[in-house]
Amino acid sequence: MSASIPLRDRLAGLGLYLYSRLIYRTSRYRVRGQEHLEEAWAQGQSVVWATWHGMTMMVSGYVLDLLNQRSDYRMALIVPADWRGNTLSTWARHIGIEPHAVNHHSAALSQARGVVQVLRAMRQGADCYINPDGPDGPPYVVKPGVVFIAQKTGGRLVPIGAFTATKYTLKRWDRYSVPLPFSRIAIVFGEPVPAPRDGDRGAIAQALTTALHQAAADAERLYTERV
Repeated sequence: MSASIPLRDRLAGLGLYLYSRLIYRTSRYRVRGQEHLEEAWAQGQSVVWATWHGMTMMVSGYVLDLLNQRSDYRMALIVPADWRGNTLSTWARHIGIEPHAVNHHSAALSQARGVVQVLRAMRQGADCYINPDGPDGPPYVVKPGVVFIAQKTGGRLVPIGAFTATKYTLKRWDRYSVPLPFSRIAIVFGEPVPAPRDGDRGAIAQALTTALHQAAADAERLYTERV
């Protein structure tokens, strides 16, 4: 862990990690569409995990389970280059994810050091987790970074939706959902969104927006389905 991270942020990151583990240990998950990940891995293809910012905590338990099952699994995470990134970097390192800080306000996103590191990690076999509308919103608006990364690496762009009714929703721009212990959580991995290297980024972003909304709706339906 980097000594440059202030103690306050490290403690916040540790608390976030411990809560993530509590949710992972006590919750029940219903997952659909996992084959989209497995097909990519079978073909030696990295996956760009894309989910709306407010759903991250619900998905984190699945990531923890995946890391526990596959000791060779690698995931890169883009975090903001500020105090939030310090907390998230601490959380990520405890889980086993590789954090890469990016200044999201930089005009030259493609040249940002963190993005270059993510591209390198993916070309070496890592997956990437990214919130297309993060870190500051507006909500449900796909920003260019996720499409850029998918196009540059050839990674499979997979939209993800998650839902639980037992949660605390923060009163902020992303309506961040914090699942309560002993929750039932539904996660849906939608059909991959094509991101050809020479494709129109605006069109890909629009297709991803539609797919993310569909995955979120499918997750809510999965949650309510009888077993």
